[in-house]
Amino acid sequence: MTAYNSGGAPAVLDTTSDCANHHFMVDFLKKSTKGCEFASVQGYRKYQEDRVTCDIDIRLPLFGNLLPDAEKDVKSEAKVDLLAVFDGHGGSEASQMAKQDLLDYFLVHVIAGALKKSSNFDNQDVLSTAEAVEKHYSAGSTASVVLLLNDEELMVSNVGDSKVILCAGYAEELTSDHHPDRDDERARIESVGGYVLDWDIPRVNGILAVSRAIGDVSLKRYGVIAEPEMVGWRNITVKDRYLVVASDGIFESLTPENVCQLIEDANVQENVNPFDKVPFLPSYSLAHYIVKTALEKGSTDNLSVIVVPLAQAASDQTMLPDAEKDVKSEAKVDLLAVFDGHGGSEASEMAKQNLLDYFLVHVIAGCFKHCSRMVMYKRWDRGREAVEKHYSAGSTASVVLLLNDEELMVANVGDSKVILCAGYAEELTSDHHPDRDDERARIESVGGYVLDWDIPRVNGILAVSRAIGDVSLKRYGVIAEPEMVGWRNITVKDRYLVVASDGIFESLTPENVCQLIEDANVQENVNPYDKVPFLPSYSLAHYIVKTALEKGSTDNLSVIVVPLAQAASDQTMVGKDEL
Repeated sequence: MTAYNSGGAPAVLDTTSDCANHHFMVDFLKKSTKGCEFASVQGYRKYQEDRVTCDIDIRLPLFGNLLPDAEKDVKSEAKVDLLAVFDGHGGSEASQMAKQDLLDYFLVHVIAGALKKSSNFDNQDVLSTAEAVEKHYSAGSTASVVLLLNDEELMVSNVGDSKVILCAGYAEELTSDHHPDRDDERARIESVGGYVLDWDIPRVNGILAVSRAIGDVSLKRYGVIAEPEMVGWRNITVKDRYLVVASDGIFESLTPENVCQLIEDANVQENVNPFDKVPFLPSYSLAHYIVKTALEKGSTDNLSVIVVPLAQAASDQTMLPDAEKDVKSEAKVDLLAVFDGHGGSEASEMAKQNLLDYFLVHVIAGCFKHCSRMVMYKRWDRGREAVEKHYSAGSTASVVLLLNDEELMVANVGDSKVILCAGYAEELTSDHHPDRDDERARIESVGGYVLDWDIPRVNGILAVSRAIGDVSLKRYGVIAEPEMVGWRNITVKDRYLVVASDGIFESLTPENVCQLIEDANVQENVNPYDKVPFLPSYSLAHYIVKTALEKGSTDNLSVIVVPLAQAASDQTMVGKDEL
């Protein structure tokens, strides 16, 4: 019998003899939520090719039409959680493609009427090879996808050798590995002219250690397929305590039983501060614990794991700090940002993608209140990346850091705005326009000039004097250095925080924006969903965007509206919108 869980054999055979380097990445800090802990580390591999998706608490009103008749009168929406681990090999292109396409595919194909009726979820575009063929991907990826419906049922789709496990006092594997020596897999491979060669482990044509994969275009003709095996709708019982989705790197050194036992052990340590149980990271979680243990026991592959507490386990609250402590053991942080691109979306997308990573790496690493001003201040331009990619596009950026709903910090580049509505409009940012005296002086001091065509522009081109990207104008004084508003206390008068792109202010003033919010809140005895019949998912943010459009704004429009403590108690409609 072949021992797949030992030896650290790579999915694609590599005969190079590079020395193993331990790159212990902090990817696992990204996007962990209360209902979905996950960890992902590079381990001893040269590259990180795993990708993880944790889309929790998707609310879908359309599902009412798909529910049994008896439930239609009481359920107007369904709660859906979409979890996935993609274990890439030969590069990250295929796993990244699958991750990016998964939610789009789910929303387009499943919500459109086939969720409860179809047993072939995830059996088309997201796991097909059309894009891989078009882009000549030699890389490949496994995929283990779980769909949770209303915390009551789940469906599993699997390609390759990642695993889905239910911990219910024992380990129940919901997936079956697709290895080429499995009788049915071998038969398919050999029927189309492929073969299974056992080097370190059985491989398709001596190359690939899995018999099903996304991508791996060159091996499709030899029987490597992307068709997933399914576990249809399965009820979640009170015995099902945790759901685990993990890449095969976890199982180089751990068995499914080991994984469930680790979770159980962590939950039965009585009278111990959970942050002391496994002194791994300040942001401790079961997922981190599993990854750390797998590494310590010898796993050399990329390692990714998602851990979701099911209803029974969630009620234990064993992993939470003592609620009666007199001091705060954690801080509640909200990170809000609007990036208004121009000349293309590359710069705004780059800034959006990098912001949370940069914040987590530098702030959580030990100096929150003391160095977060420095973090908000530095390296926004990521000029090296922009130069290397020759970005002609640019972006403004308005970023707000909220701490414990008590204080805020603002950093601004360009002409988006941050506003506090407190019975009046308080602007916390100042626009960076090239005719502002200090901005003009800097531009002219390095050989640039300000030309007033329709509006003042740097060298007759750019309407803002500070921007992320816009590489060609850096030499002429366009900088990405943000202006800051240091820690400011939030008072009981501060009712709403607004972050908006300049398109909103083509037709509205900051005072108009705050007045719109106020007007929406003083309509007595009116269902808030009827106040402004704009979108089914009505919010103050939508209302502001709609009004700006009606009054003549022609630019892209994005706005975030956050109720502060006093306003939150009003139960008004809030949200974000962009057009």
